[in-house]
Amino acid sequence: MKTNILKYTLGFLVLMVMVAGCTKDFEKINTDPNNPKDVPTVNLISTGQKSLTDDIYDEWFSGRQGLLWSQFWSQRNYTEEDRFIIRQNTNNTYWRLIYTDMMDLQAIINIASDPDKKAEINTYYGDADGQVAVANILKSYVFQLLASTYGDIPYEQAFNATENPTPAYSAQKAIFLDIFAKLKSAADYLGSTDAQIFTSGDLMYDGDAAKWAKFANSLRLKLAIRLSKVTDADLVAARNLAISEASDKAFASNDDNCGITYLGDGESNAPMYDGFYTARRNDMTPSANFVDLLKGINDTLNNKTNPFNGLVDPRISIWVPKNSAGIYRGMPYGLVNQNASALRSSVANIYNAQPIYLQADANVCWMDYAEVCFILSELNNWDQTWYEAGVRASLERWGAEGIDDFIAALPPANQETVLTQKYIALFMNGYEAWAEYRRTGFPKSIIEVGEITGPLVNGTTVTFGPPPVTGADAIPRRLTYPVQEYTINEANVSAAASAIGGNEFSTKLIWDK
Repeated sequence: MKTNILKYTLGFLVLMVMVAGCTKDFEKINTDPNNPKDVPTVNLISTGQKSLTDDIYDEWFSGRQGLLWSQFWSQRNYTEEDRFIIRQNTNNTYWRLIYTDMMDLQAIINIASDPDKKAEINTYYGDADGQVAVANILKSYVFQLLASTYGDIPYEQAFNATENPTPAYSAQKAIFLDIFAKLKSAADYLGSTDAQIFTSGDLMYDGDAAKWAKFANSLRLKLAIRLSKVTDADLVAARNLAISEASDKAFASNDDNCGITYLGDGESNAPMYDGFYTARRNDMTPSANFVDLLKGINDTLNNKTNPFNGLVDPRISIWVPKNSAGIYRGMPYGLVNQNASALRSSVANIYNAQPIYLQADANVCWMDYAEVCFILSELNNWDQTWYEAGVRASLERWGAEGIDDFIAALPPANQETVLTQKYIALFMNGYEAWAEYRRTGFPKSIIEVGEITGPLVNGTTVTFGPPPVTGADAIPRRLTYPVQEYTINEANVSAAASAIGGNEFSTKLIWDK
């Protein structure tokens, strides 16, 4: 501590000498060459896209929460998050990083909206109006994720710390209505221009306006289905407009999928690779209930029928390695550490197998064509053609074999089969699958509190029940606000908690019916 005090004291004295002796060059002295004021928008788009993908789809926000609460994965070590015991310092970090990452997108909007900067952008860097549209699309994706995770959140006041150091929280209704409006505006503009939006730097679509328009329309459909059970007149009108305008202008194939393919060169590794191999962690593996769903077997412990009973999903060989005995076996969900430790050697081990989603050069997908197909099947009364198209799109995206035979053997489209196949296709996108479970109650393979998870090595079964410290008696309906918000923005976060019905895991969001 004394060393730090001395360091800061000396630093302050040096600064005072510089101010006294070099006032003429004060501005130059205080300019950081590594953080220039004028950053080209082509640089901001790449850093914004990559940092958001790094932080949303990493081993923490995704691996230790989204993929766990959707029960694609279970933990082999440190199983607390399986049982809804979140690490508040991690929750604080989620919040801080994701809002910080969006600052690059807001900077694009600020720069490209500046009349003095537009001509330069249009000459050298792409299309200024299109860049604003793209930044708004990406922000819309992130904000719908945050609003669907927490509820009311900082929105209108989120990016001006000078004027709003303690930003107010916006209501979910206002957020969703504004997202609908921004996505419509972006889709309309990008769908009508032939301009290259970014001359470089766009890691997702390489500046292709038509691709960005399709993504905007696909997001409109995602939001429309998220709000499928709301009755508020304004939201219903916005939802219906999105469906009428976007249904035939969304993704049309896997070529339209939105995501980033990493270089895998050490400098640009996929986030889950770094979480497992760079960090040398082997804490997660596919859950038993998800593996059994793919195996086409019933959950006899809980008397649940697999809608695809007897039908082995060809994606299982891509996603789930066999155990040492040569069989597909996942880790029972939500075990305490002692029980999980005893089972490790007998369940799938993705660390050793390193499947394609754990490769350094993996593609990390934000949204794909399969999801759009399942949305359209639901919007069209569980349409068979869109249902089959969604299954095919997912199988093709993952490089599965025997696609035609598998599709021919599928049971007909209905609510359960469509939504369960949608859940399967959302593998590695845990937050979306968790949101869908909250919205629909599917898939039935999810292990709820009070149901049986197991069996253990000795054949005994265990009832899934998180410790009472969490206060959760079911799958969480939301994530609680970060503790740091109660330290630095107490009045606004407290008002938001009151507005949504309490800062609890069990508090339902406006679309969760």
